[in-house]
Amino acid sequence: SLLDDERNELYRNFIEYVDFFRPKVILMENVVGLISHSKGELLNEILSGFRSIGYEVDWRVLNSANYGVPQKRERLFVLGRQRNLKSTEQLLFPEPTHWFEGRVIGTKHKSNYVVNKSKGLPAVSFGDATSDLPSIKSGSSNDRYQSPPLNPYQTLMRKTSNNKLSLHNAANHSKKM
Repeated sequence: SLLDDERNELYRNFIEYVDFFRPKVILMENVVGLISHSKGELLNEILSGFRSIGYEVDWRVLNSANYGVPQKRERLFVLGRQRNLKSTEQLLFPEPTHWFEGRVIGTKHKSNYVVNKSKGLPAVSFGDATSDLPSIKSGSSNDRYQSPPLNPYQTLMRKTSNNKLSLHNAANHSKKM
């Protein structure tokens, strides 16, 4: 069952590592479902664990689409820093650079969601990311783009590739597949 999943205990190992290595800043990422898991008790236990070893912590839900990634993917981020650091600044999560409209998973903790419906660039779609790739058949590959970059995202992705396409390989699926 979900409650018996041993991955639910991995955070304890992470807290132990943080306590041993004592980094100035910590960042933990996980699934959004952790927020409501066991009616919020698991998230509270994680936050309490970091606080008990001397860290100030806060959490937010960020969506990768708000940061220029061609995928709507919400993730929980726990950010913390050693409590003894001489800083008056709050823990700051990154400001979104992109916007999109549409549904998200959502929880009752709306104040902890970083949302952006109007500022910056429009979100990058899957089509924006892949429209310059050639079609390939099952089992084949191609190392040439089918067109010059068609948008800023494609230009950025080619920046270090010398315009050579790599890893554009199709699995060798059967006709049934």
